[in-house]
Amino acid sequence: NYHTLLRPTSPRLKSQAVPQSVPLCSLPDGLTAAHWEWCALEGAMWSKRVLVTCVVWAALAAPAAAGGIAEETGVTGNSAIDLSAFLSGLLFNGCIGVGCLLAFSLLRLHFPRVYANNVVIQKVPFEPAKSFFGWATASVYVSTEQAAEVVGVDSAMLLEFSVLCMRLSGCLAVPLCVILGLLYSLLGGNAAGEDHLGTVDMGNVKQGHPWIPYVQAGIVWGVCIVVHWSLCRAQAKFLPLRFAWLKSLPTPRADTVLIEDLPVDFRSDAELKDFFVKALGDGSVREAHVVKHASELRAAVDKREALRERVHEAELRFQHDGSRPQARLRCCGPKVDVLEQCPDTIEELTERILAERARIRQADQNGDAGVNSGSAFVTFSGRREAELARGLHCSADRLKWHICAAPELDSVRWQDLTWPSRLKPIGSLLGYAIVILLILFFMPISAFITNLGKLVKAGPLWAALAPTIGLQIMMAFLPSILLAVFGLCFVLRAEMWAQHHLQVWYYVFQVIFVILVTAIGTSLFESMKKIAEDPLSFPQTLAMHMPSATHFYMNYIVLQWAAYCLDTLRLANLVKFYLYRTLYTPDEAVAKAEPEDQSYQGFGSRYARLAIIMAVCIIFSTLSPLVAPLAVIHFALCRLTYGYLIVFAETRKADTGGAFWVTALKHIQVATLIYALLMVGVLSSRAPNGIPAAIASPSILFVLWSFYYLDNAYDWKKLPFEIIVKTESLRCWEELDKDEAYIQPELLDDKDTDSRQETQTAVAQALTVLKDLSAATAGCGCGGGARGRGVDDGDDDEEKGGRPAAAATQAPVEAEPAAA
Repeated sequence: NYHTLLRPTSPRLKSQAVPQSVPLCSLPDGLTAAHWEWCALEGAMWSKRVLVTCVVWAALAAPAAAGGIAEETGVTGNSAIDLSAFLSGLLFNGCIGVGCLLAFSLLRLHFPRVYANNVVIQKVPFEPAKSFFGWATASVYVSTEQAAEVVGVDSAMLLEFSVLCMRLSGCLAVPLCVILGLLYSLLGGNAAGEDHLGTVDMGNVKQGHPWIPYVQAGIVWGVCIVVHWSLCRAQAKFLPLRFAWLKSLPTPRADTVLIEDLPVDFRSDAELKDFFVKALGDGSVREAHVVKHASELRAAVDKREALRERVHEAELRFQHDGSRPQARLRCCGPKVDVLEQCPDTIEELTERILAERARIRQADQNGDAGVNSGSAFVTFSGRREAELARGLHCSADRLKWHICAAPELDSVRWQDLTWPSRLKPIGSLLGYAIVILLILFFMPISAFITNLGKLVKAGPLWAALAPTIGLQIMMAFLPSILLAVFGLCFVLRAEMWAQHHLQVWYYVFQVIFVILVTAIGTSLFESMKKIAEDPLSFPQTLAMHMPSATHFYMNYIVLQWAAYCLDTLRLANLVKFYLYRTLYTPDEAVAKAEPEDQSYQGFGSRYARLAIIMAVCIIFSTLSPLVAPLAVIHFALCRLTYGYLIVFAETRKADTGGAFWVTALKHIQVATLIYALLMVGVLSSRAPNGIPAAIASPSILFVLWSFYYLDNAYDWKKLPFEIIVKTESLRCWEELDKDEAYIQPELLDDKDTDSRQETQTAVAQALTVLKDLSAATAGCGCGGGARGRGVDDGDDDEEKGGRPAAAATQAPVEAEPAAA
């Protein structure tokens, strides 16, 4: 998998954390220093992740009250010693969190390219104060709208989701702690005994209490209504941001659609364009490009880029210490001088690339259907035509002509779009089967690793970690395993949809093995069989085990605080930047040190972790009211750390415009459904009669209706047509570069594949020259006359029909008006 691991997410994204992929045959001795540094850093990152996760869970893992899967995961029942353990954990994790934030405040001032890079490149809504805690003030004052403008809607809505969860848990914390907490502790009957932490839990209420279950039934309805109202209010606030994002989509993305499962008769650029011209009228289509089968061409382009990167690194090392690096260009071949041999190999690859491009273009012109895939991008003359195209009923066959909005250009997975239509459902079925098997065999695999760990005798610390070491290793690698499955089996239009799949399934895993783990028993198979035979017994199953583990989840929330504060240190990015800075320029070092680990710090994982804490708050706050205020602190801390990191430190990611947000709201609704089922089971088993359960039972139907209402009441996917007809394109097609069209990068000519980073570098160099000229002109006392002659020349050119020089380079004019 080395070739896959080193491949960047998109050929257009040059300067990633590692060079582009190298041929497998050159692995034994052909690795560059950057590759070895990257491998070492990845190994250190995984070691840290496993160690931190093991320490966190070992702190929770006391001897379990009952056997089964809960014992394997370290989920323990409530006991008399829980208060001291909770206070110790609160103090310990509070100290770690404060220490990490202090260290982050210090590092931010000394390494701005790692902790404030967006401030350095001036892509922030405002500049934070350079004081010790200036980052905290900036995080608090940055708004969702400001974040959406600079880092995208998905990042901004992650901050808004933290605020939503904080407000929702705060709305639950006040009445639950004031009403239920006092009722449990003063009038419950002291059923908790020596468990002092349990005096404010439902465990302190004696079995068959005459009237407290009626209060709980009313609380169940109150929680369901508050959650529904909060979600509807949040979704209504999201719509203006979503529509503003849709309106501001740049050309050509706003005017382009992606078509999948094209019929064979239309698998050519000319035929596809002619179809839409006939359907929508002359002048409605600008360009149509069918995705080509160009795996050999792409491999050659990737190999050439890898060699270019190797030559660039060799040149830097030669300038740095005078050494001439040597490497094997072929497996088992002799070592050669990189600076001497690689240019010749690059020239040979260039000739092969040009020949392959010519063959593909000629085959397309000759109507050879074998070179064209079943996917295509069509760019229209405006958004109105693009929206009309998305609504066309092109064929009676529902398996053909799947038209959707085009993803962001830099995140398109071109190779996935070339999959044959007949293999797509097979791949998806295989992917889902692997995920389901992973769920079913998750605990057996964890138990096997744990048993191996128990065979090792390494002192008391290892003895504390060994009982849960298998689960912790599996949970640490789970996001990467899921991403690998999605990338291998699913057809993903863009990289961000892999993160979206991760968000869904990572949340499913956490619901099963964190929240429902006590109700599973000794076997997931047996639990599923029992529920299938008697579905109505599911609430009773939840009520039998989950209320006795509320203290574990209180500790679970507290232990997350240290993990979130540790993430602010960005240690992997700091080490990468420090190593690359010794050889590369600061800009290149930053490009290679970013982004952060996307399997654990990507949108999918972050949204899922926030949603699971919100689920813990909703499900267990009625049983243990102290869970809610702990969740408030947790989400406030998340908003504080994410508010700075996402806006001021991390690089901007590809944007879906809010798909993660909508899925996160659905996850909260799933948690509310589990909560309603749990409370119905609890009330039916602990109340003196069936009336409290009968009062709470309709809340299940209310939650199901809430699912339907939230999914259908807010149409967020498309921009309303009344807005489309008023929206004008900000850029003309003639002003677009060819590399901004939806064409596979390997099919573009070399002169058209110059990266945007190189263009920006050229503009920056031009600005430097202009500054020098301006300074020299001002020094000789003729600055005003020079500027006047420049303006006059531009006006004359414009009158003659030519293009003014200032208009040709608008960015320099805006940056340096005097020099322009």
